[in-house]
Amino acid sequence: RARHLLRIEGVAGDYDRIRTQLLDEISIGLVGLFIARTRCDSMEIAVIANPPQDRAEIFDDSVWVTLYSAVAGAAALYPRTLRFSEGSFIYDMQRAEFQRMRETRSVQKFTITPDTTRQEFLALFEKITGSPLSDEGFGDLERKFHSFREEFTAVAGLGS
Repeated sequence: RARHLLRIEGVAGDYDRIRTQLLDEISIGLVGLFIARTRCDSMEIAVIANPPQDRAEIFDDSVWVTLYSAVAGAAALYPRTLRFSEGSFIYDMQRAEFQRMRETRSVQKFTITPDTTRQEFLALFEKITGSPLSDEGFGDLERKFHSFREEFTAVAGLGS
């Protein structure tokens, strides 16, 4: 994702600012997963040192692939995201790749379930990010998550 953002910004790109932005987005996303935990049986998070450039989110009935690698020089608020249904070649390929990744020893694996408590999440957050999260920090990230969700829903035309 850093490469995607640096390409968009061109020679004026500031790696340290981008890194800070990405860490903030990751933190917001983790809090969003915690908030959504009651809507899933479980959520598995795989943290790898050298991830694929594109991101895949795998569900029981579909896989969503976010294309950070295919910007074609166009700056967009959100990278292009494609959905593939269960049974499609891309769905099967992404599930197989994720399973292979999960079985690698070097991958850190974390699970969030509907029963995950806030205290358990705060400990998990620190393991993933390397930074503790206070109750105030959690509240700030929660507000940022809801703002992102509302903005994305409006931009993508998903809400009513």
